[in-house]
Amino acid sequence: MRNFHNIPYSNDILSDANLEEKSMRKSTTHPIDLYVADFNQYSIPLIQHHWHEKIQFWLVLEGQARFEIAGDTFTLQQGEGVFINSNIIHVSTPDGQQDTQLYTLLFDPSALGGVDQVGLKYVRPILDCQALHYLILKPQIDWQKDILTHLMQILNTAEEQNFGYELEQKNELGILWLILVRNVRSLLTERLHKNLADEARIKTMLEFIHQNYASSLTLSEIAGSAQLSKSECCRCFQRTLRLSPFEYLIQIRISAAASLILTTNRSIGDIAESVGFNGLSYFHKTFKSILHMTPMEFRKSGGHAYPHTPPAQEKQV
Repeated sequence: MRNFHNIPYSNDILSDANLEEKSMRKSTTHPIDLYVADFNQYSIPLIQHHWHEKIQFWLVLEGQARFEIAGDTFTLQQGEGVFINSNIIHVSTPDGQQDTQLYTLLFDPSALGGVDQVGLKYVRPILDCQALHYLILKPQIDWQKDILTHLMQILNTAEEQNFGYELEQKNELGILWLILVRNVRSLLTERLHKNLADEARIKTMLEFIHQNYASSLTLSEIAGSAQLSKSECCRCFQRTLRLSPFEYLIQIRISAAASLILTTNRSIGDIAESVGFNGLSYFHKTFKSILHMTPMEFRKSGGHAYPHTPPAQEKQV
């Protein structure tokens, strides 16, 4: 994989209590942030569903990656990318037992235009477009290939850091956005037929789970956090995340346990109990089914495991 010297490598994409990215934030006056993600170097292989106000582009530099965005799941191959709109729930993981390197570009919408005519005419309509939660970018389509080319140019200028590279990045970003706006113009007046309430409901329930995963949560409590029935709660999870509430809760508990295993010397039993597992044997079984190794093997390996969707469970949360 390509080695970068002037571009930060993102560690685990963790999120705060509101599930907004915090590992991909940096304090800077430059409105454009770039990161390289080597999935095989992640210490915690489970990446949480999250969202953020920034606009984001991903480009697969090597390997292939699986994305879940706004309830849809797809795999990107090397050389392909994706645009993710502001405040859209998403998650990315490696797809296959191979090294995967991705590059991501994040920027505040104000980098393109704020409340001026440019922002109101060419930025705000994209942010508000209900038919444009994301857009897969393929090099076989000419205008999408042009966007991918400008993404790579922004990456290369950041790595080279020649004098004035920040100006060059803003120029490339402006051209990139112009190509996007011109080619998605027809989508801006479309409305999705999906239940638009799902997005607000699922964010509320995910926040509730992240704040209370260590407790003995019930399906009724999760559903109640969004004022839903248990059946509608399950349907909402399936529509948006393709997971049951219990499957999502287990992933969050295992992710929290994995972090503690690597960053503390606490016993496995103590960790299992602290993240919400009542039985050590069940914790071991679940941990291995997701990460393909026991908790102790995971600790000894330094976290070099690949994520895997846990099998469906019949029991309630």
